[in-house]
Amino acid sequence: ALNLQAEFGAIANLLISTMFGVAQSSLLDFPKDRPVFLREYSTNHYSVVPYFLSRLSIECTVTFCQTLVQLLAAYFLMSLRMRFVVFLAINFVLAIASTSIGIVIGSIVEDPSVAAELMPVLIVPQLLFSGFFISIDLIPSFLRWAQYLCSFTYAIRLSSYYEFGDCEYDTCLDLLYRNGVFELDTVWYWVILLSITIVFRITGMVFLRSKASFK
Repeated sequence: ALNLQAEFGAIANLLISTMFGVAQSSLLDFPKDRPVFLREYSTNHYSVVPYFLSRLSIECTVTFCQTLVQLLAAYFLMSLRMRFVVFLAINFVLAIASTSIGIVIGSIVEDPSVAAELMPVLIVPQLLFSGFFISIDLIPSFLRWAQYLCSFTYAIRLSSYYEFGDCEYDTCLDLLYRNGVFELDTVWYWVILLSITIVFRITGMVFLRSKASFK
């Protein structure tokens, strides 16, 4: 049981590190780049959609490289059971979803210092409602719905399933059930993570376009 908790904790900390690293950079960088976009948008150099698509392509490349380097250093030291490619995919999709949420906040605020102050709004709910620090059963029932809005929840469930899904010990099954891993089929967790990315990207695009039009 001790090794199980240690392994689960190590996986969760890697996911948290991925989420913190990319979300913070997008949250702080976007308000800095926004004046350039607003100026060039006002002169009809390009519209919101090409700007977001080009930014997404750059973010995907940089985020993939960051995630790959981090996992190359940690995965083989931890001797995880799940395949490296699977864990890399989970971390990458979580990272892109986190940057999408950061972009929404960055689209709303103008000052990078204000964006930095809003960082806990982005991160803390992810940790509280994921089932890592507090078991889902211990969260008041009227607040449990918030877990379904957090990308970290689905990433931790996917990682738990691929790491402990073949384990037949009661401690493994108890961990999986306590964290709601079997609540949905794994394919839906992938779909939801990708949907979070798309929805928040579109929301950020709408906010930025409204700001640009107002200007």
